[in-house]
Amino acid sequence: ERETLIKMADTIIAGDVGTALTELDRVLSSGKSAHVSSNDLISYFRDLILIYSLKEKSRDIVVVKDDIYKKMAEQASEKNYADFSLLCCSVISFGWKIGISDDWRIGVLQYSGGGSS
Repeated sequence: ERETLIKMADTIIAGDVGTALTELDRVLSSGKSAHVSSNDLISYFRDLILIYSLKEKSRDIVVVKDDIYKKMAEQASEKNYADFSLLCCSVISFGWKIGISDDWRIGVLQYSGGGSS
């Protein structure tokens, strides 16, 4: 499951919203609800914030395999900070909207510039 979140975060950070939507559609088609998916993304980006903020100290808090942690640390790097911090705000906002509308497309379209805030 973390691999799916890493892939989604990579594609969104890279600005490849189409691939992110395709991956999200695959996840939702497998039976996972939009609400659970948004909570997973929120938790994932929370972990990225912890890794960025606490550096190696985050290793005690973010409990994942070493190879997964390394990938997450790359995403939470200084070069990606502006992108992933914006994503964190968008994903959290998306989570709130999911609770109301249960339509995951709203949050993704808003992040990609395809909708109004």
